[in-house]
Amino acid sequence: MTLVQSWMDSLTLLKPKNFQLFVMVTIKSIMEAYKVYFRSFWWAMLLMGMCAVAPYFFQNQNYFFYISCWLYELLFLAACFSTRPSILQKDCTYFVLQFKRIALFWLFMPLLSWSSATYYGYIFTVLFFADSEGGPKSFFRSLWNALKMIFFNLPLILLLGGVIYAFGWIGGRCLERLVIAYDMPIYPQFFLLCNMFGALLLPIGVCIYTNIYVKRLHEQFDLYLNESQ
Repeated sequence: MTLVQSWMDSLTLLKPKNFQLFVMVTIKSIMEAYKVYFRSFWWAMLLMGMCAVAPYFFQNQNYFFYISCWLYELLFLAACFSTRPSILQKDCTYFVLQFKRIALFWLFMPLLSWSSATYYGYIFTVLFFADSEGGPKSFFRSLWNALKMIFFNLPLILLLGGVIYAFGWIGGRCLERLVIAYDMPIYPQFFLLCNMFGALLLPIGVCIYTNIYVKRLHEQFDLYLNESQ
């Protein structure tokens, strides 16, 4: 498969009929993901909310910021594990298994998510790794496969990524205006609020890219077959 042909094939998802089906499937996936997400990780969301209001009552504000960031990374993985297709029941045992397999590589994950440009690589790496046998070799294979999936589907990913980024930017500006209107300190309250609302919306963005992952993995299986074996 040539690069140009792969790019053209990826853009066929945006044809009205294909895009309508993709949207319907994604909406259903998002609804199911939220059920799993809140059922299993309500406690993490509650802690993030507590971190968002804690600076008003405690002086050690940086401490709550670091806790909130750690919780966000945990919820990011939780969203990926909640949205990926699996024959296993997504209960406590399922999540403990997934987190145990990726725990040793969790330290590398923030390096993949430092900006919106690597956001897709973060999600795809987690999904490829979750579908692998685990271990260091599988992790680096998953990272390589994630980079290939981005490269061979770049136009589609950039277009959808631009739309998601635009909505995120608008939401951030709305939160910023709210903070200014109520004369709230920008740091750390604003960042803690952004983390909390970002965590609430995680399943939406993750579901979109998970469905792209599933669709393009099926259609481009030869690109990843040798790396996955």
